[in-house]
Amino acid sequence: MPMIITKELTKVYGEGIKAVDCVTFQVERGEVFGFLGPNGAGKTTTIKILATLLKATSGRAEVAGYDVTKYPRRVRDRIGYVAQDVGIDENLTGRENLSMYGHLYRLKRHTVKGRVEELLALVGLGRGGGPHGISIFRGNA
Repeated sequence: MPMIITKELTKVYGEGIKAVDCVTFQVERGEVFGFLGPNGAGKTTTIKILATLLKATSGRAEVAGYDVTKYPRRVRDRIGYVAQDVGIDENLTGRENLSMYGHLYRLKRHTVKGRVEELLALVGLGRGGGPHGISIFRGNA
C-alpha cells in the first residue's frame, strides 16, 4: 500500500494564483522521497495539504490510506510535521503559543487547555506559562 498518493492536486489562492498545479505522485512504504523544487514551486503548500493544514482546491490526496479531506484526524494521528520556520509569535507567552497551535489543529478547547498545562509542567514552566518571546522556545531563557 502506498503511504502517500496525490492525484492532480491543485491549490489556487484568492485571486487565481496557482500555488500547486495538478501535482501527481506516489510514495511507497519505506521509500525515501525527496520533494525538491525552486522557491515558489508549491512544495510547502503541497506538504501542508498532505498534513491537513490546508485544503486543496481540487484533486485528491491520501496519507497512510486515508483521504486528507475526509479523514483529517486519522491522517494527523499517523504523521508528524515540523515546518522549516517554526511559527512562534514573539509577543505571546509559551502558554499562548501552545494554545494557538492547539486551536489551529482544531482540538477541543478543554483538550487544548489540558495539553498546554501538561506541556508547561513537563518543561518546568508551571502555571505562569513562561515569559513573552521566542527565547523560551529556542533554549535561551
